[in-house]
Amino acid sequence: MVVADASGSVGQIVAVDISIHNARTGIAGYAIVVSVVDTSIGRIANVRLPEFGLSIIGDLPAGSVDITAADLPGLLDGDIKEARLATLDIEMLKAGTTELLLELRSVDDDDGNVVIPSLVSGVLSVH
Repeated sequence: MVVADASGSVGQIVAVDISIHNARTGIAGYAIVVSVVDTSIGRIANVRLPEFGLSIIGDLPAGSVDITAADLPGLLDGDIKEARLATLDIEMLKAGTTELLLELRSVDDDDGNVVIPSLVSGVLSVH
């Protein structure tokens, strides 16, 4: 799973994608936490998900958000080279650089097996 890097100016809201790569047996569901490490620099204003059918998103705006989704319609079935799991709208509050930290709670494949993908956090740069 990868959180994209983002940059922009104070006052802007930028879209940041969270994606998964090389999920050979698909993704049935996932639970993750995404955090802006230095919340004086930015915060998560909104989360948008594909039409998975079932999703739970923590309270927003916030410095950290829990995202849980189940792929009921099968959008993430089969051998996935790359797929978007969520898009975060990040509000840029103050100039600086901070990490967009990705934490894994759980990921299951189409067969119900636990998957442990590599995690790549992003960088938020505000000028």
